Amino acid sequence: MASKTWPILVAAVIAILSTGCSERRENPMYPDVHPASWMDPDSPDFHGARVLAVGTDFCAGCHGQDASGGTRAVACSDCHEESRSGCVDCHGGLDNETGAPPYDLSGNSDIASIGVGAHTLHLEGEGGFAGFECDACHLVPSTQYSPGHQDSPLPAEVTLNEAVTNRFYPATWDRASGTCTGVICHGASHTTPVWTEEAEFACTDCHGNPLREREEGQEFDPGPAPPFDLGGNFVTSARGVGAHESHVLTGPLRVGIDCDECHIKPQRVEDEGHIDGNPPFQAEIVWGDLADLDGDTTTTPVYIEGDNPRCSDTYCHGGRFVQEDRGFMTEPTWTIVDGSQTACGACHKIPPHDDFGLGCDACHGSVVNPDTTISESGKSLHINGEINF
Repeated sequence: MASKTWPILVAAVIAILSTGCSERRENPMYPDVHPASWMDPDSPDFHGARVLAVGTDFCAGCHGQDASGGTRAVACSDCHEESRSGCVDCHGGLDNETGAPPYDLSGNSDIASIGVGAHTLHLEGEGGFAGFECDACHLVPSTQYSPGHQDSPLPAEVTLNEAVTNRFYPATWDRASGTCTGVICHGASHTTPVWTEEAEFACTDCHGNPLREREEGQEFDPGPAPPFDLGGNFVTSARGVGAHESHVLTGPLRVGIDCDECHIKPQRVEDEGHIDGNPPFQAEIVWGDLADLDGDTTTTPVYIEGDNPRCSDTYCHGGRFVQEDRGFMTEPTWTIVDGSQTACGACHKIPPHDDFGLGCDACHGSVVNPDTTISESGKSLHINGEINF
């Protein structure tokens, strides 16, 4: 008897399930599948609250992986017509159309809420800063049901991509304190910005060594120059570090030069030409008046990238001299800082004209010592755009 009734029961169950999952109904509550309070926003069983709490994997079986209806033929867009437009259906949309808060999924719009924080500033930017893409910090889904989107409870995972990380400092996000560390965007070595606080950043907050002292006779603050670079590097073989200190600090040949001889020097973080595009960042070379100074010949400064980064035809390294009067190292490699490229004769011949048997100090006593080194008082007169005697 049992063997005869078993197929009948199986067929009945299949028929019931098939009817329940395929039949379209006008009543969106589906009390036979969901509780009667499924559409009540004030109920803990409200479908929106359920999705926030446990994700949407349980929805996909009947409504489809893309929420287009599935076996139930009931799509999210049947009630939420705007859900065809993308991320802003569930969150975001107040400040921009990226889907980034505000509002967050709990309805908060205050930056003091960790679900809101600095999302808008990071995405829209400010001034010359064009903003980042969402994938700098998160997995960006192609649909709302993509893996890594709604398949785990809140909060959203922070997945810092390779463009904002570096090899010296691990990039981390700490939700408890609302801070990220080790990211290139804020100077990997020492800056921990707070996500939920507005802040004015100084140059040394993101790059440079804030402990560097101004040298005697220095006319500007050299603090923002690496080391450290944005990736936390401090060795001169790293291009982001290189010969920065050799240029901005007083050395054996001259007093330090200002940053604006090679870069646009911003007054504020958001100034044009400072932070452009997405990470990883590389500062643009924009030659200043001294580097581009013409002398006996026309200088055309060029920065050459690659494995041997160097500058060519700058005034500072002998570009003002005609070819026959130039020294032995007029295209110094940026990442070699061992003194070999600043030796006397590297930029111009000794002397830079026909030898007449006298030392440099015979004509340039205010600049050069008898042993051909540059005097302390003469450092401000050497490589300064003028001829001093």
